[in-house]
Amino acid sequence: MDPMAMLALATVVFLATHYVSSTPLRSGLVALLGENTYLVLYTFVSLVTLAWMIWAYVKAPYERLWVGDEFKAWAVVLMPARSGTWTSRAVSCASRAILSCGGSRSGRRCI
Repeated sequence: MDPMAMLALATVVFLATHYVSSTPLRSGLVALLGENTYLVLYTFVSLVTLAWMIWAYVKAPYERLWVGDEFKAWAVVLMPARSGTWTSRAVSCASRAILSCGGSRSGRRCI
């Protein structure tokens, strides 16, 4: 089987196991197996399908979507030099405006 098809199948099976637990089928399985047995079985199946999905991901070929070198200049232009610079300034200005106003209980009108 093609590695990408294996990854897709493993992902669908993993998601299907989680979908089943949110349907009325769960209550039927709990009534048939008991709560603890259902949980143990569900945990086992979830871990096995997760391991299968990880294994399929590792075996899938790496396909580069874009090189990325042409985006480096845009990253420098569009991203701030220091992380959080714009947000920290906005929060600082907003907090100063609120504190200088004295809050809404002071009776003063703040603009």
